[in-house]
Amino acid sequence: MKFVLALGFALMAGGAQAGMFVCSFTSECYEAEACQGSAFSMDVDLPDEESGPAAFLLDTGVANGGAKQMRGTVFVGGEDSEAVYLLGVEGGGKAKFAVHYADPLIMVTYHGTCMRPE
Repeated sequence: MKFVLALGFALMAGGAQAGMFVCSFTSECYEAEACQGSAFSMDVDLPDEESGPAAFLLDTGVANGGAKQMRGTVFVGGEDSEAVYLLGVEGGGKAKFAVHYADPLIMVTYHGTCMRPE
């Protein structure tokens, strides 16, 4: 039976703000299986500078971490007691998001876009 993974992300209270990504993913890839369609979305709290503290706001709590810009791409990494998270966003908004779980070791990747709200 296929393992079904559901990630629920809550929006930040007060809505999107400066220093935030609003992300929408149209493809989900579980381990080495073929990718499938996805309607997954999330917000990510970003630093006002090119690098600094950042956070994924999850239904299980906040996954704190940091953000860094490298060659026009923003990378955000974070962790909580459930998983380790890595998001990469190119200047045009193309985004890839990876979730790594332990015990058992599982990786799920998402492909879509992240934009800063206007």
